[in-house]
Amino acid sequence: MIHPKEKPYVVILAGGGGTRLWPKSRQSVPKQFLKLFSNKTLLQETYSRVAPLTDNDRIYIVALGEYKQEILAELPDLDEKNVVIEPDRRNTAAALGLTCMHIMKKDPEAVVHFLPADHYIVDVGEFQRVLLTSSVYAEDHDDIVVWGILPNRAAIEYGYIHSGDDLEELNGITLFKVKGFREKPNETTAQAFVASGKYFWNGGQYSQKARVLVNAIKAHMPALYKGLEVIGSSIGTTDYDNILKETYSEFDSIAIDVGVTEKVKNLVMIPASYGWSDIGSWESLYEISQKNEGSNSVLVENGYIGIDTEGCLIQGEGRMIATIGLSDLVIIDTPDVLMVSQKSRSQDVKRFVEQLKEKEKKEYL
Repeated sequence: MIHPKEKPYVVILAGGGGTRLWPKSRQSVPKQFLKLFSNKTLLQETYSRVAPLTDNDRIYIVALGEYKQEILAELPDLDEKNVVIEPDRRNTAAALGLTCMHIMKKDPEAVVHFLPADHYIVDVGEFQRVLLTSSVYAEDHDDIVVWGILPNRAAIEYGYIHSGDDLEELNGITLFKVKGFREKPNETTAQAFVASGKYFWNGGQYSQKARVLVNAIKAHMPALYKGLEVIGSSIGTTDYDNILKETYSEFDSIAIDVGVTEKVKNLVMIPASYGWSDIGSWESLYEISQKNEGSNSVLVENGYIGIDTEGCLIQGEGRMIATIGLSDLVIIDTPDVLMVSQKSRSQDVKRFVEQLKEKEKKEYL
């Protein structure tokens, strides 16, 4: 296997507010800080996948300041300087641009991988092969490499990447030009995408030299670039915190996909077939979780008793849960909220959050 000449930099995005797994995921403790299927949080799982591939001082976490202490507590080997703080949520274009400015101060030719903190990966070895192969390619090309997740079903909740001509093969993986991005399709279109073999899920993972992404921001988001330049020039000075806060608050909230990668010409896709989920709903968590004899996924601290219960996701803390004659439900018991839903409607959990905001029930958000 061909390895990159230099150890890669990895940026883990851990600033999401997380509402789709309410009531466990809250603004104060979003999804990335939850233990959903192991004794590690999703952030710790992500960190443990990349730590063997590089040095600790090349791993960065970008998040809001309110999450900094939790991040340092969960990742004790991480240097505090490698937690890049966002003063406000301004979506991924600003967050990634800010982190690139920090990394470029240290290494102008750094190859950087951007990974969300809250994804589930089945085959860690294959994930690492994709990351290292992306590094090899990015070292030798001024392209942005998007990771295309090989679909295992006709999903309508994800955007798709349309792959084009073959480019080259590295480590047994063929990289492709990107024809374009497609928004979340209806079911018929999704089935046609998957049947063609030319469409891959967009999981929001990218690899490139930091300067390549910053140059793309300069070309397609000039206002953001201008602000990043101001911030970048203040890194390492006593004025940094004030300049960051003042400048960052003026940025528009735009995703990197919308602002940059859907517009650039130097875009390449690497197929990723390691088994992936963004755990975007309780139903998707059920699908990847271990099941008991009744096909139930159960994680209850003080015990669970089920009679004639099948196909349910049941999580609780603080008290026993008992069920009789239930099927295909989601039951989430927290100290202040009990939520029960049909499993097939767990995507609608966001409607609870919307109503809580409308009723100003902030204590439940």
